[in-house]
Amino acid sequence: MALLFFGKDPNTNGDDCPTVWVDEETDDPAVVKLCSTAFESVWDLATPHEEFSF
Repeated sequence: MALLFFGKDPNTNGDDCPTVWVDEETDDPAVVKLCSTAFESVWDLATPHEEFSF
């Protein structure tokens, strides 16, 4: 199984940084549900496109 490096916690000062690795493909229902729930939670917090400005 090849894992994809996703990122590391920038607040760890470089010592034993927690990192996130993901398997690019899975059909494990628990993983699918976890990812789906996380995406939906972030989406709910996002600024609507029509309200976004910079």
